[in-house]
Amino acid sequence: MAGLTAWQAVFEHGKVAAGQRVLVNGAGGGVGGFVTQLAKHAGAEVIATASPRSTEAVRRQGADQVTPIDPAADTGVSAMHMVARNDVAHLAALVELVDAAALSIDIGESRPLGDLADIPHHSETGRTRGKVVIIP
Repeated sequence: MAGLTAWQAVFEHGKVAAGQRVLVNGAGGGVGGFVTQLAKHAGAEVIATASPRSTEAVRRQGADQVTPIDPAADTGVSAMHMVARNDVAHLAALVELVDAAALSIDIGESRPLGDLADIPHHSETGRTRGKVVIIP
């Protein structure tokens, strides 16, 4: 869902194109990490906000500038609200980018299926970085 949300935000709602500047607020999160990479893939300059623990990961994902301060109060910045939907074509495009190593997935840990009920509680502690992969 994070990838689909980012895809739709970047390409459908934001219509990001080469030469644009994109501010990614919260680039260290799941959606933000995908938005950073997809905006760079589209040729945009990416300015990102991230927590200190996520700064290096956001730089590796291609952000041109990472700052702990959100400059959204500056003029010329627009924001949008959207709700992602399941879209097979978008998912296939994301898979192609991952397969081509043009998009990476930040996997923080792998957990057995038996831990499924505990994963949301663990994530709420703020100690989880990246996605959690469930292994059957």
